[in-house]
Amino acid sequence: MRHLSTLSLVGVVLALLAGCAAAPSSRFYILSPVPADATPPARVNAGAVGVGPIELPRYLDRPQIAVRNGPYEISYSETHRWAEALQDIIAGVLAENLAVLVPTDRVAVYPWARSLAIDYQVVVDISQFEADARGNVVLSAYWKLYREGAPETVAMKKATITETAGGKEYRDIVAAQSRALAGLSREIAAAIRAAAASRQELLK
Repeated sequence: MRHLSTLSLVGVVLALLAGCAAAPSSRFYILSPVPADATPPARVNAGAVGVGPIELPRYLDRPQIAVRNGPYEISYSETHRWAEALQDIIAGVLAENLAVLVPTDRVAVYPWARSLAIDYQVVVDISQFEADARGNVVLSAYWKLYREGAPETVAMKKATITETAGGKEYRDIVAAQSRALAGLSREIAAAIRAAAASRQELLK
């Protein structure tokens, strides 16, 4: 009996080990900013730029990477996940992109210290940011640009940016999402540069 019990225990342990070995390991992803050595536009005195808040729909505010299977269906991968909260990843990459594309070396991510004087603030409300079943990534977002002391928004726009992933692998999808976010960053950077240049003309 003792021998049979030992064999049974060994069998259970081996089965558990086999199950663990068969379970796929998770992979984690982040978005990438534009290259730091990208050719910058003519510098304007934009001052300090604040990025955020960044709003996401609840279906995207989760660790699993979402893929749209059709107009009414979203699926999530349990083994392909964001390395941190997607909201934080987007805010950080957008800040890095604006630092290069405005360009400015004074960029803060919301919430920033009260003592920090922000000249321009970017608020982004994302309504869609996922790939479809064919691997095409769509970024749809409303963004607003505020200037310190101005009674109204400096700029407000709905952006819809589509990028082809070129494959259905998750690394291809995340790379396409990075390019889409770079496209949104260029739109916002252009608005900041235009507002700063206009303000400089008024102050002459």
